[in-house]
Amino acid sequence: MISRKNIVEIAREVGFSLCGTTTCDDVSEVAFFEQWLEKGYGSELPYLARRVEIRRSPRLLFDGARSVIVCAVNYRNAFSGGYPRDFEGAKVASYALMADYHATIKAMLRELAVRLKELYPSLEGRCYVDTAPLLEKALAVRAGLGQVGRNSLLITREYGSFVLLGELVINDEIDRYDQPLDWQPCEDCHLCERLCPVAAINGNRTIDARRCISARTVEGVAGSLPTNGWVCGCDECQSKCPHNQSKPLCENELFAPVFDPLTDEYQRLLGSGTLNENLTQTPLARAFRRK
Repeated sequence: MISRKNIVEIAREVGFSLCGTTTCDDVSEVAFFEQWLEKGYGSELPYLARRVEIRRSPRLLFDGARSVIVCAVNYRNAFSGGYPRDFEGAKVASYALMADYHATIKAMLRELAVRLKELYPSLEGRCYVDTAPLLEKALAVRAGLGQVGRNSLLITREYGSFVLLGELVINDEIDRYDQPLDWQPCEDCHLCERLCPVAAINGNRTIDARRCISARTVEGVAGSLPTNGWVCGCDECQSKCPHNQSKPLCENELFAPVFDPLTDEYQRLLGSGTLNENLTQTPLARAFRRK
């Protein structure tokens, strides 16, 4: 049995902002997810409907899976609060200004796994960052990291919604599992719904990917709705969210922006969909190749 105390301490040392634990028990939210798909809100993203049985039961990820360690990184930077009101150029979501977080977080999870294995030699695990059919927000809620807000994003008390998630699934039980927070972050606030320029936020804390600017600029979802200048992702529902005001900026250099989108040089590149050495390190590379 693994010590939760050891897990959380090492996760902090590795560079994670938050860490929680939960079991590999069935995820009840999968029924809600399937209803969302049936209504067509997943648009033409076929991977969402694949391997739903694993989304329901993380135990199926590999033989012996018992527990999930859910880790989060605060990535809030100077652009997370939004672009200048009169700005009419190409806009990039703040998560896409940094080196691709998938590789960065996976490396951190691997380090966490290695260090835990030094303490527990029989430990085996798998690291996932958007690479497995996990309902990661549901797992994050179950692990006590936060609650899902009206914009469908995980909202944490410490960092708002500007967090990136990764999971380490292990083959052992943990001496103490975290519990969901007794907290509802949005209550009567509907600001994100009103601010979404394409009305993509449903009334049940889900997104309509057919309308969502992020889905269209990153996943290549077809649509004729305006993108409001966004060329990769969209922060409209986050930048004015009350839970994202006065939160600390990210201090982990691994998640620092690698370019300034407001400079003339990068506005030319972003406007033409051209990649340079800095941009190929970021999620922009994937978004631009889809165009």
